[in-house]
Order: sequence, then C-alpha cells, then structure tokens
Amino acid sequence: MSGIIAKFGTPEPLKFMEKGCDTEFKVRMTGALYIDEYDELAYGTTEDERRSNLAKFAIKKLAEHILNWNQSDKILCVDGQNVLAVKLMDDLKEAGMTGSARIDNIRIPDEVYDIYQEKIMKPYYQAKEEKRKQEIEAADEPHGPLREFSYNLSSHGMMAGTSSYSTRKVVWNEDGTIVCSKNSTGGGRHIEMEYKINPETAQKIRDFVTDKRLAALSKMDIETAQMFDNFTSSTIVMEFDDTSIGGDAHTCCTLQCGPSGFTFRSIEDEVVRLLDECESSGECIKSISNENLGAMTGFMGMKQMMGMIDVAGQPGHERPLEMMGLVAVDPDAGKAEATGEKWTCKCGQENTGKYCCGCGEPKPAGWICSCGHENTGKFCSNCGNPKSVASEDGTWECSVCKTTGNRGKFCAGCGSLKPD
Repeated sequence: MSGIIAKFGTPEPLKFMEKGCDTEFKVRMTGALYIDEYDELAYGTTEDERRSNLAKFAIKKLAEHILNWNQSDKILCVDGQNVLAVKLMDDLKEAGMTGSARIDNIRIPDEVYDIYQEKIMKPYYQAKEEKRKQEIEAADEPHGPLREFSYNLSSHGMMAGTSSYSTRKVVWNEDGTIVCSKNSTGGGRHIEMEYKINPETAQKIRDFVTDKRLAALSKMDIETAQMFDNFTSSTIVMEFDDTSIGGDAHTCCTLQCGPSGFTFRSIEDEVVRLLDECESSGECIKSISNENLGAMTGFMGMKQMMGMIDVAGQPGHERPLEMMGLVAVDPDAGKAEATGEKWTCKCGQENTGKYCCGCGEPKPAGWICSCGHENTGKFCSNCGNPKSVASEDGTWECSVCKTTGNRGKFCAGCGSLKPD
C-alpha cells in the first residue's frame, strides 16, 4: 500500500439548511483527501481510478453531513471548513484508512447568495458586533489626557538592508506646545521631520482615541490576520497622564494591529489621515535626511528583533542609528537653515532650508547654463536650453539615478561611472 492524494469537488450543488432557518440553500465545495494507508484494490486497479473513487467517497460523505447540518449550532460559511474536514477524517478512519482531509473552498451559488447573506450572515455579524461592543465596554477604563500618540510600521526583510521602520508621533508637551514628528528608516535612508501643530488639529486625535475606545481595544484578545515575511506589522501606542484620576503619569496602552491594513484597516486609515492633517497644517521645525546608509538598516533590523533597539515610539529611543554611532550627527542639523532664497520641491512644498519640509528631499544642486543663468530644473528658465551632462561649474548629472552636483569620476548617489 502507498499514499495517495485525491482532490474532489461537488459536481452539483449540495442542498442544506441552517439551524433556525426554514430556507433550503445550496453549496459547492472543493477539497482533498491525503491518504497514507488504504486498500488499493478496493478502490480500483489504476491510480487514476482510485483517485476518482476516493473523490466520490468524499463527496458522498459530505452530502450526508450537509443533509443534517441544521442540527448543528455552527454556520456553514463560518465553521464549515474545519467541521467538515474533521468529519471526513472520521469517515476515513471508519473505512479502514489513515490520513487527513481538507476543505479548500465553500461557495454559495449566486442564485441563493443574497438570501443566505440576508438570513444567515447578516444576523451573525450583527450578533458578533454587539458582543464585541459589550466586551469593549467591559474593558473600557477611564484615563486622563492623552500625552503621546504614535503609529508605528515595521517591515523585516529576509536580507540585510531590506528592513524598514517608521514612527509618526504626536506629543503634548508640558509647556503647552504640541509637536508632530515623523521618523523613518529604510532603503539606505533615514529621515526625521518635526512639525509644530495647533491644539485644534491635535484634539482630533484625542477625540478619535476616545470615540473608537482604542485603549480598551488594546486590552482585548483580538485575533489578527496571519503575518508572512513580506508583510508590514503595525502598532498604535498611546500614553496617558492618569495622575488626575489617581493613576500613573505614563500609562501606556499598545494596540497590536498585526499586518498593516488588515484587521484594523479602517482605524489605521483614519489615523494616517489625521497625522497627515497634522503635518500639512503644522509648521516644519526640523528636517534631517541621511542618505546612503546601505545595509546598516538591515543590521538595525536584527538589533531590533533581539530587543536591543525599540523604534515603536518609546521614550529615549527616537534616533536609533545615531545611538549606534552609524550616522554622524550635526548638532545644528535640526535647525532650518534659512538662506533667504525660497525653492520649490518636486512634491510641491515651498522651502528655504537645505531639505524639504514636506518629504525630506534635499535641495537640488544648481547648474549654470551657457547663457550665465543659474537653474535647478532640467531646462534653463532664462533661455530654455536643456541641461547638459556637464555644467559650466564642472559638476555633472548622473544618467542612472539623476543625482546632480557630482564632481568626481563616480556618482555620489549610486556610484555609477561619469559618462565620457
């Protein structure tokens, strides 16, 4: 005897009824039997014949189980895959076979789909939502004012240099100022931005945290979507000042969202929208962009996974690369270097410093046209002539990554050789 895999699919829809409903529905299913030991001769003389007969065996047993489904408290489209797979494994055992079974798909045909949704699934989700509301109310506890709020994304690549991290945070300072910051590391680049925001905009975040009861959600055991290697995980961290109600000054609540954009998608979308509003309406007070960090971001990822570095918005860990000594820190780098000359970034933001307050891009290097006019774009704003590979000031633009202002034989942005 040897093992065999027999895939099956119901040739015709099977009829069934749900408990408490007198409407007859139909369903189609697909799956497979994974049999280790069985009586081969009892199911045919060739392997194809045996697979066919074993598939028929599975479909016959499924029809029997479906016929009595209304005696179960389970809902077919919610619990059917697991329940029916277990029943099929029992059927294999009774037939003298050893192995396992799997139900891959349960589908309600279009002609009865709307009725099934209205009579079965809608009441199920309504009851589930009501139960969840009751659990949230039970877990909801009073808190003092929100003093810190952060939204954190973390993606761990399988190779060094492919991990990325970002933290967007709003802090209500004791002096009354409110600061929104953005910290991101990935792709060989580290960016830090800070904005001074007005109390009205910041209050929207506090109201959102209260209305959605995010602190209560953080205490509940909520099953999130399964996370794979290429997914980005997200967390929402809230810190409250509970001294006014006899609690701690730094009460921290962390909502583990799992893979970003899945279980808490609507909440995450609103959080991003509110943070975007804070940044767009705020005053940029800090802009730092460190380029060409290379594989160091990958090593940072390994450190974080070992618990040595925390970029989830915890105090004292705002600048991980600088703490490790991987990036040279200019003590005046956070100050806006006003030159008196405004320039417009490709993202549309008007700036005066060396970096864009909207996206962190460095100010593009200028070039001098043959007519003597200084420009930053690809064409001269005075005479319209296109920018040449080599400018009059001796610098050149890379044809690969478009980095301008190069002076040596190799591009400072990607290392490409200067064209002849």
